[in-house]
Amino acid sequence: MRHLEWNVVCGDSHYANLALTLTNSGGAIGTFIYGALGDRIGRKPVFFIIVTVTVISAVASLLVTNFTAFFAFAHH
Repeated sequence: MRHLEWNVVCGDSHYANLALTLTNSGGAIGTFIYGALGDRIGRKPVFFIIVTVTVISAVASLLVTNFTAFFAFAHH
């Protein structure tokens, strides 16, 4: 349980909400970017780009040891 390892308790509970907000905001922004890119280079290449970015981000977010790095990689 990462929240116990990072000592996220009462006073720092806002970090969980911040991570969720940043992830959802990134998804909303990415929708427009990947949509425009899909129109330009095709849907199939963009799909594979999205899958690759998602897998790399998911693996990286599992391996990080602090919140700053987690926020950077929590984009999927």
